[in-house]
Amino acid sequence: MLWLAIRFPCLPLEAVVEQRLLESDSLGGKPSKDSAAPEQIICEHNQVLQASVSALQRGIKTGMKTSSARALSDSLHVFDRDQRAEQEILKTIAQRLLFLSPTVCIMEPDILLLEIEGCLKLFHGLDNLFDALRQSLNREPHQWFYGFGHTPLCASLLTTHSSESHYYQHLRSEKTDFIQQIGQIPIERLPLGSAEKSSLQAPGFRTLADILALPKAALGKRQGVNLLDWLQRLLGDKPDIRAAIKVPPRFYAEIEFSDPIEQAEGLIFSAKRLLSELHYFLQQHQKRTKAIRWHFTDSKKNVSTIIIRRSGSNADLSIWQDLTRRHFDQLILPAETLKIALDCARIQNNTQHSEAMFEDSSQRAAPETLIDKLTALTQLQLTFIEEADSHLPDDAQSEVHPLTTPKKSHKHYSTGHKNHSRQKQLSQSNQSDALFCDAPLWLLDQPKPLRQHDQTLYLRGKALELLPGEQIINDGWWQKEQTRHYHVARLSDGMVCWIFFSPQAKQWYLHGFF
Repeated sequence: MLWLAIRFPCLPLEAVVEQRLLESDSLGGKPSKDSAAPEQIICEHNQVLQASVSALQRGIKTGMKTSSARALSDSLHVFDRDQRAEQEILKTIAQRLLFLSPTVCIMEPDILLLEIEGCLKLFHGLDNLFDALRQSLNREPHQWFYGFGHTPLCASLLTTHSSESHYYQHLRSEKTDFIQQIGQIPIERLPLGSAEKSSLQAPGFRTLADILALPKAALGKRQGVNLLDWLQRLLGDKPDIRAAIKVPPRFYAEIEFSDPIEQAEGLIFSAKRLLSELHYFLQQHQKRTKAIRWHFTDSKKNVSTIIIRRSGSNADLSIWQDLTRRHFDQLILPAETLKIALDCARIQNNTQHSEAMFEDSSQRAAPETLIDKLTALTQLQLTFIEEADSHLPDDAQSEVHPLTTPKKSHKHYSTGHKNHSRQKQLSQSNQSDALFCDAPLWLLDQPKPLRQHDQTLYLRGKALELLPGEQIINDGWWQKEQTRHYHVARLSDGMVCWIFFSPQAKQWYLHGFF
């Protein structure tokens, strides 16, 4: 086997810097990667675990007591180590590397292990695989080193090469070569306890090669079975079973804040980071989604949720960011928010389609994109008109939300009053006149009674002239039967109307205009 180990040596400090970037944006500041410039230290058990470059220039060193470090700088920022945040970052990176190998393992506290021997053929060699690795890891501001080995422990010990090094181009994956390389490692750099290191250095041993030359039985009696077990797994004489992370069945990511967020505007930057993770997840799994859900948790553990839907499944990051911003602009947080989370269910397979090599500047955006943006405006009530199973013109159409799945293929969008256009020919008794083939362009919301005097109908004080032809509609017999005798009428000024007579009400009604 060939293992690739990736070490993130600055993870404790990077986790704190990332959290400060989020908090800076939530307070209205402009996030910047230069936030690590101040003198910062990460402490654990009252000792300096890691220090920024500016803090190191002040003379602060790893292992120094926190009180001593404070004495060296008046502007020192002291933070406790956040192992949970470190593991979340490590887990996120591990999931992103699943496209390189199905076997990605987390080796605490700061190492990822990838079994890559079975993937070299897929990437046509180690050069292409490593280029894909570099492109993926360089998207985030995390310093990383790498190493190769025939076992997980061997690869982790050899993570001394920079991400810009070309050591991998001269790699020889024979077991003897790896053993020769780890044999040069000093004992003081081995991941062993201080007591074990002192015991090994007491007889005069200086490197791992000095220990490997000893008989295993004698070494086990002198140093104990734990060291012997570690050496056997290091050399590959004993299996070193590692639990690989599993492909998540659905996407879920969250960000917690140390200080509560009161305004939705302060969540925009965090939302963009979570949407970037969602976009990467959908890309790597060749999926798309039609809806996403945002969850907001306050100090009392109450969770509120908003759902953002689109007219079609999509993985376009810029559109999701735009829709999220539009919803957040109108969002009023119920209480101070301490955590924001993003998930999406019902993801769909990505349908492959060919794209043009060059963009057409004159090409308009897809209508679905406009509908998605309009539905994000709460002050605008957007619906589309859908054909219904009814003969009566009043009920032949219904208003449906544009992001729901239509039952019919004919859709007519509306932003307010009803502008009906009949799609179904009415049931008829006499269709000799062509005027009855289609309903008028404009239908009233409710039929308006007409005034009748001496067998003459009047509209707005003007007499109506009935044109030849009649159309009878009979519907609703299972509830309340309605019969209508439709006619076309004309005013003296030339306006053509659609009217009907109701035998049940014994009344004439105006229903629309041509």
